[in-house]
Amino acid sequence: MIRHIALRRAIPAIQEFEVSVRQGGACTIVAIHGELCLSTAAALAERVAEASNGRSEQLVLDLREVTFMDSTGIRELLDAEAVATAAGQRFAIVLEGGQPERVLELVGMTGRPARMPAEDLPDA
Repeated sequence: MIRHIALRRAIPAIQEFEVSVRQGGACTIVAIHGELCLSTAAALAERVAEASNGRSEQLVLDLREVTFMDSTGIRELLDAEAVATAAGQRFAIVLEGGQPERVLELVGMTGRPARMPAEDLPDA
């Protein structure tokens, strides 16, 4: 007798992803909410390109609400840094523990990109 066993795979829930951009003094802040991975990287790259228009002195990516980041996310951080630098802007990221900070530590990126403490973020 042959038995058929149904295998069930857990399908992860689709995480919401949102990127918001705001001005705070001489700083443009790009806040990311959700997962920063292959499926969301293009949306972030588009917003970074819009934000690095040279109208501000500094471009900051706020990663405090990022729930997951993989190697694609790391690449996007480095690409954002390059885009900002090419536009004549300083670049920094804001971390507050969490998974993105652990990922950057694991790959030896403890000093790059530059970090900005959350309390130093300008008010909108």
